[in-house]
Amino acid sequence: MQLALATDATLWKEAYDNGVIICGSQNLYALLRVLEFSWRQQQQSDNQEAIMKCANELVNRAQLFMERFAAVQASLSKTQDAFDALGSICKDSGRSIPIAAANLLRYGAKENPKRKASLPTPTNEMLPTEPDLPADTDE
Repeated sequence: MQLALATDATLWKEAYDNGVIICGSQNLYALLRVLEFSWRQQQQSDNQEAIMKCANELVNRAQLFMERFAAVQASLSKTQDAFDALGSICKDSGRSIPIAAANLLRYGAKENPKRKASLPTPTNEMLPTEPDLPADTDE
């Protein structure tokens, strides 16, 4: 090999241009180590790209989860507000439907015995006040 390179100075460049590397036994091991290192670097680069794709997908899914979580949270909050508004007319006090129905019981209405829930028993605090009537006079 040394003799061939000594006689033709362009032989090494011509071989390199055609994808062939001329080396002796002394340089072969070092060249193989450089190729191994280059191959490992390429594999790591490919792995980094794959990891970044996975990372981007995970971030995208996390964002989608947060968007959907916020939508569910808003819907739940709206449902809770509607439930609270409904609950305000179903209390056992104040101007509520059960109190109004309980007051009707005072005037003779009857509860359905087949129903599981019963109305609160009307107390004097629950009953509406009757307007004051004018006193009878003999005039």
